[in-house]
Amino acid sequence: MVVYIVDNAVRVTGRVRQQSTNTPKELIPLSLKSPITKLLVTSAHTVYLHPVITALLSIIGHKYYIPGLRNFLKKVSKRCIVCQRAYTRPMQQVMGLLPHVRTSPAP
Repeated sequence: MVVYIVDNAVRVTGRVRQQSTNTPKELIPLSLKSPITKLLVTSAHTVYLHPVITALLSIIGHKYYIPGLRNFLKKVSKRCIVCQRAYTRPMQQVMGLLPHVRTSPAP
C-alpha cells in the first residue's frame, strides 16, 4: 500500500492501480475508531439489505480502505436482529430416553 496526499486529502493505492476498469484506483483511508466509519458501515449494511460479510466487504472496499473491516462487519451482523433471524441455524431436537418398558423384549 502506498499512502500519499492529493489536494489536502490522504489517498491509498496499491495493486489496485493496475486495473483497467472504471473502479476508483485511489481509496479513502478510514479508521475503525471513527464514528463516521461506524455510520458508513451500518448504513451500507441496511441500504444493501443485510448482505453477507464478503459482499459488504467488497461493496465498501471499492471506495474506502479500512483496516480490520472484516471483523467489524462480523460484529455488525451479529448485532443486527434481521441478520440474526435470517442466518441462524435451526436447533437440533434432542430426543429423550425411552422408558425401560419400551426397550425390553416382550414375552
